[in-house]
Amino acid sequence: DLSDPATDRRGTSSKPLSLTSQEPTDYWDLSLEETIQIALTNSDVIRDLGGTVLSAPDTVGTRHDPMLVETNPQTGVENALAAFDAQFALSSAWQKNDRALNNELLGGGTRQLKQDFHSYQVQLSKQTAAGTQFNIRQYHDYDSNNQPRNLFPTVWNVNYEAEFRQPLGQGRGLAFNRIA
Repeated sequence: DLSDPATDRRGTSSKPLSLTSQEPTDYWDLSLEETIQIALTNSDVIRDLGGTVLSAPDTVGTRHDPMLVETNPQTGVENALAAFDAQFALSSAWQKNDRALNNELLGGGTRQLKQDFHSYQVQLSKQTAAGTQFNIRQYHDYDSNNQPRNLFPTVWNVNYEAEFRQPLGQGRGLAFNRIA
């Protein structure tokens, strides 16, 4: 390529088609059967290889294989970069307790404990390329019970938590995280 003299290719290509172009175009009337015949004749994969394709289809390579490997969500570059995506997590748990207690002290002043308890956690986390892990969490707890020593029979508790972690050893730095 370097030994060939440079050519000006600007004049050899045609303008792209658009809705406003008034230039006549030549159309080729092509039936579905002809389209399938041309596609099968010129295919890199579907051709007569002496039965090789039928007995071992995974061994037949095409020019599309590198692109398929590159874009595979399980092993490709996108999978590696997904480690640095922000992640959202939500968890919840519910309890309904209705039990008779032998000890009034353990029941908070009652021998028949009736309780509804709900717990929710919402989290947003992000790992940076340098290895720093950022987390923001919100906890919700709901407790409704019949213990007579409680000030209120129903209580909501909401807690917020922010966290960041920077590894000092393994997992620290751009160079490590680009190859790990």
